[in-house]
Amino acid sequence: MIITNMNKFHSNLLLLRNESTYSKLLLNSFLFASSKSNNTFFAHHHGMLRRASSPTNFYLNVDERGQHGKSLPHLLDADKLASRYVFHGAHVTPPFDMQANMSVPKLDEGEVLVRVRSATICLSDIHTVCGSRVEPTPSVLGHEACVEILDHRRDDSFQLQVGDRATFSIADVCGECEYCQNNLSQKCVKLFKYGHATLQNGTGFNGCYASHIVLRKGTTIIKLPDAINDRLGASINCALATMVNCVEQIPWEVKRRANKVLIQGDGMLGLYGIALLKQLGISQVYCCGHQEARREIIKSFGAIPIINGIIIKQDYLFL
Repeated sequence: MIITNMNKFHSNLLLLRNESTYSKLLLNSFLFASSKSNNTFFAHHHGMLRRASSPTNFYLNVDERGQHGKSLPHLLDADKLASRYVFHGAHVTPPFDMQANMSVPKLDEGEVLVRVRSATICLSDIHTVCGSRVEPTPSVLGHEACVEILDHRRDDSFQLQVGDRATFSIADVCGECEYCQNNLSQKCVKLFKYGHATLQNGTGFNGCYASHIVLRKGTTIIKLPDAINDRLGASINCALATMVNCVEQIPWEVKRRANKVLIQGDGMLGLYGIALLKQLGISQVYCCGHQEARREIIKSFGAIPIINGIIIKQDYLFL
């Protein structure tokens, strides 16, 4: 059986490639924007965007464990000010600029104000920055994040409290149209996707590369347990959700009888796929790619790496 990484919202097959070049391009774009505004912003594909103590500084801390309640300085006064990195387009120089010392948006009925604790860079963001995916601009990119509840205007059925950490659905839906009523909310007639909307659409705090996000009325928000740190929590709503959906679509008879599975792609989705398949009891999971640095990571997830067409199993090479 062969599994490719399937996008939950578009049902496309996505074969992950080596994204290191694109990651560097995105990083350089952030750094260029920051240098123009005397700010610092470091990012990396599937790395963690973290706040520094200075109001307008961001940095990537690859060693930070992101544990709940530790080393999480606030970016700005949550009751007064906010900041955001605005994307102006792949062919604009500079493509990004920092907008700081902004007023925190006022909430409408059903909305929730959250602080971004950590965020990851999805491959779709890299495609947008590189110009291979055209999105409306100006905008705030980013849809994968671990957030913290600051305020809300939902009714008493909303069970989260101020200070709770949470994940959220990457799209906001009406819940009333024919698609929503038939378990096809991803096709909602009023679909709104975080990180893919212009500043003029709503509050302007629509993406994760900012200090705050305003989550809309039709967005599902789920509290994260303390066992899940910020870094793990950031990718739940996209990368993990995509692979959970993909694995769930495998017929039960196939799950029961399959003992060998090949995953094409050794990125974040591929690694999540390994974990899910091993949880199902699949004895041999192969994961192919061409990033040598992924070899040990793939093994640590319990799969057999295939790097550049070579199967690496028990320290022996099989062509």
